[in-house]
Amino acid sequence: MTLTKFSDYSLRLLIYLGLHDDRLVSVAEISRAYQVSPHILVKVVQLLTEQELIVSVRGTNQHGTLVLKGQGRVMVLESRTTARSAEFTTSTLRT
Repeated sequence: MTLTKFSDYSLRLLIYLGLHDDRLVSVAEISRAYQVSPHILVKVVQLLTEQELIVSVRGTNQHGTLVLKGQGRVMVLESRTTARSAEFTTSTLRT
């Protein structure tokens, strides 16, 4: 299976948020960590927010922070990739 770049960035963003679940994380921080354009990550954030996988918290001067939705739960992530973007469905398991 080959992932599109968009799907790859989506998974990286989710993994980064999972690894840093003790605090809010900015797009700029993830951009620096993975050396990916913040403009691309903003599009990824929009999709993941629409699919209710993450919560975007607005900050001052258009600098917001992100957190995984449903903290404290194990998320089983299934991804369906298309030629253009990624579609995710989740099942939540109680811990």
